[in-house]
Amino acid sequence: MTLKQKLLGAVALAAVAQGHPTKEKRAPAPAENDGWDQELTVFDAKVAAPTQMPGEVVYFQSDGSPALTTTEMIMVMPTPGPEDEDCTTTTTMTTVSTETCTISLQGAAQPSPAVAAGGRPSKALPVKGGGPLPHSSTGKSSSGSGKGKDTKSSGDLFGVSYAPYRADHSCKTAEDIMDDFEQFAGDYSLVRIYGTDCDQVPPIYAAAKKIGVKLMMGIWDINKVQDEAQMISKGIGGDWDTVHSVGVGNELVNNQQATADQVVQAVSQARSALRGAGFQGPVAAVDTFIATEAHPELCDASDLCAINAHPFFDSTMGAGDAGKWLQNTAKDVQAVLSKPMQILITETGWPTDGAVNGKAVPSLENQKTAIAAIKEAFADNPGDVILFSAFDDLWKQKTMATFNADQHWGIGGAISKCDLALI
Repeated sequence: MTLKQKLLGAVALAAVAQGHPTKEKRAPAPAENDGWDQELTVFDAKVAAPTQMPGEVVYFQSDGSPALTTTEMIMVMPTPGPEDEDCTTTTTMTTVSTETCTISLQGAAQPSPAVAAGGRPSKALPVKGGGPLPHSSTGKSSSGSGKGKDTKSSGDLFGVSYAPYRADHSCKTAEDIMDDFEQFAGDYSLVRIYGTDCDQVPPIYAAAKKIGVKLMMGIWDINKVQDEAQMISKGIGGDWDTVHSVGVGNELVNNQQATADQVVQAVSQARSALRGAGFQGPVAAVDTFIATEAHPELCDASDLCAINAHPFFDSTMGAGDAGKWLQNTAKDVQAVLSKPMQILITETGWPTDGAVNGKAVPSLENQKTAIAAIKEAFADNPGDVILFSAFDDLWKQKTMATFNADQHWGIGGAISKCDLALI
């Protein structure tokens, strides 16, 4: 995979896997935009087959002033076509055209942080405002596991990610959380959470103890490392045997919400605070594989290398290719590190609904195929993979930047029982 390909694909990966709820709003279209909502076609020699992808589109008035910026699906064709004299060609460095605001969670101990809808800036296609290209990867194969400290003692099953939010953006109750964990009891040996808001640690700890799984805890806000570390320690009552590891941040460098140096410093602060509280396990920065390859110091400063990696965002990969793609991605990350390390894939999966991304087609059947391929590829080291996610995240806002799939990554299309009455 070339650096250019990685940069072009970054926006699509960044928005899918956020651990906290946000709301995204598009600017309303002016009344005179009637007839502008048809699918746009872009001709680009770099694609081998017709591919649909989201892109930022800028419309201009006759006087040359911008009239509207939207995010739309664009059809990219491999054969050069005639120039469209009615549109303005624009090349930009930009993120997805969405606005993000914070939603205060009902019953939360503190408001959940806002999460940027777009990822790191991506080079746009040089037409009509352009748009991000999907991910690509090499065709090489690898085991996906590095040497170093072994944390696979949590069991012989794969892990899964979990978020304690209802479809209406309120916090799940302790009863909701216990019910959720009982639904997937026996399917996973590790559950990843992202932070400490909603006072989620105590009820999640209780549920984990009941069904016998370990937890990957999360420190979400790197400006409040000490506070969140204390909330984790207090929430588990000092029972560190239940804690597999602690992740620091989630895609902050990829989303340009923090620099790599800031995250590295936060990892050091978190490790010190957690060691002081009695935790001797791995503490690690969590970011996308793209950001990690660009900033291997994120892993060099961590006790294991934690990456989010979603094969769905590579438009050249079908569901059956997901396992090999993930192996290749882990090997590519391992290659840039200063020393051999365990690669822990902290998010990966396949959506059950949404827009098509080239060969990557969201559906329940394709999710089953993709998950089966991932499990086959990592059969010898299931503890290195955390699937995304335990349930559909109905609190998320759909966006074309991630092919309208944001809500539909629940394994098997699972929906939390507390959400059934809300949909």
